[in-house]
Amino acid sequence: VECRGIYIHFPRSYKNMHIHLDLIAGLPYEDLSSFKKSFDDVYSLHPDQLQLGFLKVLHGTSIEDSVEEYGIVAKQEPPYEVLMTKYITYDDVILLKKVEEMVEMYYNSNQFPNTIAELEKLYKSPFAIYEDLAKFYEIHNYFTNYPARSQRYKIFLNFIHEYYSNLTEDFRETLIKDYLLRETGRKAQSFERDFREYIPE
Repeated sequence: VECRGIYIHFPRSYKNMHIHLDLIAGLPYEDLSSFKKSFDDVYSLHPDQLQLGFLKVLHGTSIEDSVEEYGIVAKQEPPYEVLMTKYITYDDVILLKKVEEMVEMYYNSNQFPNTIAELEKLYKSPFAIYEDLAKFYEIHNYFTNYPARSQRYKIFLNFIHEYYSNLTEDFRETLIKDYLLRETGRKAQSFERDFREYIPE
């Protein structure tokens, strides 16, 4: 698979391997649009972990010598991450930071595999899934009042209800399935009962 000049080769037996892929935002010549395409290309491989990182301008490196050429503005203290370049704005970087959190919470956590798989069918761009989730979190102040793991199921159902209200009940069943795959016993029974009675906001 070729993605932004990087060739990634998977052996035929890669399904037996744990695949962890990284994407770096803030690279020279990369804007938000090209990053979204890179995200979608890498996401299509369905790695076990998809890590979003941000370019760092470390002292003594060649990138430090090119900050003026590329219009790079970076933090002056560790981890020296890029805040903006002439190709990507500060607001774009903040958006990608929020998308990074959504990917960690809803994809990398492996807490919602079936729900995410069903949601992917509704979007042409995988990036748009996590962008919409980030917008939903922003609107409802969830980035400020960070939800506990158990609350994420209700928040996810609220998200579905807001964006795809006609599919609320279908996704309720899928979310229950995801929860039951992680939990057993009385805790699972209590969750299923309460979640079926839960009315999305």
